[in-house]
Amino acid sequence: MRVYKEFARAYLTPRLRPWRKERGFTQEKMAEKLRMSSRSYAELERGESGFSATTLLLFLCLLPDEEILEVVKGFLEGVLRLEEHEAA
Repeated sequence: MRVYKEFARAYLTPRLRPWRKERGFTQEKMAEKLRMSSRSYAELERGESGFSATTLLLFLCLLPDEEILEVVKGFLEGVLRLEEHEAA
């Protein structure tokens, strides 16, 4: 399970800042939307902490349906590549 948590962090973290900036949100505004402190959000964006299940769901609630599917399908594709690599 640890490998999946690490992959999830590596997959989601680089998407967070560009998504926030595209929408013109400050870190403080994103923290508010994700119901977390500004400090915790900054740590999340820098990859120093990972998404909790609640934070991930709140983040997905901010996305349009097509982006949700893109995130989820991309994650699944990455997991399958990871498993193929481990099996080799």
